[in-house]
Amino acid sequence: MFRLITILFACLAASACAVIEMPQASDNDDWVDQRLAEDEMDRTAPETIPQTRMSRALTTELDQSAQTVMERRDELIDEEMQAIPADETTTEDFIESGIARTTPPD
Repeated sequence: MFRLITILFACLAASACAVIEMPQASDNDDWVDQRLAEDEMDRTAPETIPQTRMSRALTTELDQSAQTVMERRDELIDEEMQAIPADETTTEDFIESGIARTTPPD
């Protein structure tokens, strides 16, 4: 019964896809022009793009601000590196301590 319903549903789905008429691209070529004609907003491009120039004082102030931020970042990195304890053990020491910890009891 389940197989019959599955086969009928598959046939119905396949026939439904075959019957639907899809519009051709050439039928709807002018919809873009109609939409632009109905548009009330002015969509013309500006004649020139305005240029914004910064004064030397503002440029200098921004450079100093960036330098201050970079210095503070370096200080924070140094503080973080000092907070991390340095590992003084060598590979051989680590292996020896591991062997000592994992030897079976007598």
